[in-house]
Amino acid sequence: MGRKDITRGFLIHKNDSVLTLLDPGKPGDKIRIVGEKKNLRIHLKEDITLGHKVACKDIKKGDQIIKYGYPIGFATCNISAGKWVHTHNIASNYDENVRKK
Repeated sequence: MGRKDITRGFLIHKNDSVLTLLDPGKPGDKIRIVGEKKNLRIHLKEDITLGHKVACKDIKKGDQIIKYGYPIGFATCNISAGKWVHTHNIASNYDENVRKK
């Protein structure tokens, strides 16, 4: 049996710039969005584990990262749709341990 090529992602709010993976995913996997419905076509660009955030649109350095409909941090570099969003490329608005200057 071949590897699956669809990974589920949960979009919490229609204005979010990230979604949360409900399955682990591999590069090229198509994300099937559950939760808030949005007309998005996203394919993963790297290995990303269950529960982690994925950019659901291109995000420019300095842009706010929106989750739950609210800013949770800002991008410290450009992040393209389908890429992993985590402490290596965002600075948190809430956690000083991952707040970068």
